[in-house]
Amino acid sequence: MNTTLPSDLSSPPTATIGANREIHFGRFDQPIAKPAIAALGRQCRARTKRWQYTSLTLAEHFVAIAVADLGYAAHAFVYVVRHPQDPGSPQRAIEHASLTLTQSLRPALHMAESSIAGTSTWRRRGEHIAITWRTHGRSVAVTAVPGWHLDLDWPLGTQRLRGQIVVDRPVASRCLALVHPVAPNQPAYTHKEAGLPAVVDLRFGDEAIVGPAVATIDWTVGWMSRETRWKWTSAAWLTPDGRRAGLNLSAQVYDDDAGHSRENAVWLDGQLWPLRGVRYDVPANPASEPWRIRSLGGDEVDLTFHPRGARSERLNVGLIVSEFVQPYGSFTGRIRAPNGPDLSLDGVFGVVEDHLSRW
Repeated sequence: MNTTLPSDLSSPPTATIGANREIHFGRFDQPIAKPAIAALGRQCRARTKRWQYTSLTLAEHFVAIAVADLGYAAHAFVYVVRHPQDPGSPQRAIEHASLTLTQSLRPALHMAESSIAGTSTWRRRGEHIAITWRTHGRSVAVTAVPGWHLDLDWPLGTQRLRGQIVVDRPVASRCLALVHPVAPNQPAYTHKEAGLPAVVDLRFGDEAIVGPAVATIDWTVGWMSRETRWKWTSAAWLTPDGRRAGLNLSAQVYDDDAGHSRENAVWLDGQLWPLRGVRYDVPANPASEPWRIRSLGGDEVDLTFHPRGARSERLNVGLIVSEFVQPYGSFTGRIRAPNGPDLSLDGVFGVVEDHLSRW
C-alpha cells in the first residue's frame, strides 16, 4: 500500500470517518472537530488508544502533564524540572505517575471527545487533572482567544503541585493535524502544536511556578498496531528577538513509504512549516549521552540534544507493555524550513523520547 501523503496542508474535514465509513487520510492545518474512529467497528474500539499531553516551558521550569487511555489500563503523569539558565546550577526533577485498570467500577479517566471539545479528567485517590477546551480563553473581558484550561492538584514527592494553567490558541494559528494509516485500514489521528502562548500559576509547596510560558500540545487517538515504536522530539521556546517557536519531530510511527514522518514541523509565532523526515542517532546511554537528530536528506534539521536527566518507565500489566525513556535537556543546532525560517538553537530546552509499546 502506498501511504505517501501530500506535502501541503489542507483544510480539515468535519470528521475523520465519513458517512460511508471512508477514512479521510491527510494532513490538515486545523484540528478535526470529530476525530473518533470507533465507527470502524468492534475490533477498532478494542485497539483504540488515546492520550492528551501538554508541556510548558518557563524561564526556569519545565512542566509536563499527560493522561492516556491504553485500552485495558489508564495512565497519567505529571513532572516538573527546574532548569536554571546557568548551566552550572543544580537541576531538579520530580514526578509522579499513576496507573489504573479501566475495568474498575469507578474508572479514573475520562477523555475529551477531541482536542477542541470537552474535558479530559483524571480523578483517583488525591490525584486530579482536568484539561478543558474553552472558546473564550482566560476571560471574555480580557481576551477572545480560545484555548485550554488546565486545573491540577497532584502529589509530587512529599508535597503537592496545585494551580491552573491557560494555554491560548490564537485564531490565526496553524496546527499539524494528521490522519495516517499506521497499517492498512487502521487510522490514527494526531493534533500537534508547539510554541503556543501560555500563563502558568502553580504552587509546589512554598515554591511558586508562575509566569508566561510557551507550550506544546499533543492530542492523539489511533487504532494502533499491536507493537508500536517511535522516536520523538518536542520543544517550545522564545527566540532571541522574543518570537514564539516550537518543534515537533518523530520517526517510525507516522512514516510514509520513504521513511519521512508526516508530523514533522516547526512553528514561529503561530505559523507552521512542515519538515521532512529525520533520523535519530540514539546513544548507548540515552539518559546521559548526546543524541543526534538529522534530516534523512538535505540540511533542514541538524540538532544535537544534551540530556540533563530523564524520565523513564516500564509498565507491564499483562497485555500492555510500555517501555520508554524521555530525556529532558537542551538542543543546539539549526532548523532550515523550506520557504520558512532559518532558526539557530543554542541551549533550547526540550525533550526527546525512545518508546516501545505492546498493546
